[in-house]
Amino acid sequence: LKLDRAKQERNETIEDFVERLRLLVEKCYDKASEKAIRERLMMDLLVRGMADDRVRIEVLSHFDTMPLDKLIQLAIRRELAVQATDKDSTARQGTVSIMNVQRS
Repeated sequence: LKLDRAKQERNETIEDFVERLRLLVEKCYDKASEKAIRERLMMDLLVRGMADDRVRIEVLSHFDTMPLDKLIQLAIRRELAVQATDKDSTARQGTVSIMNVQRS
């Protein structure tokens, strides 16, 4: 049940989320289970549980063409890019707010 409901927590990085998913998959499926099945499950859980739709869309666009390790790398890079964009946007909004206050 925990496995099926796994979602990326607020302020949890993709890396940390992936590690948590790995531990959950290992608990539910023994190491004798076929690796391809475990990897496909990880891919499905990763995409379903991602917190940011922008990252999810990017990963989904490569879902059928990349192996799990490459999808994880892509998700990490996209997450960092989204965070940088969000910080830059927030900084610009703050600058605009300060300028508006100074003009008043």
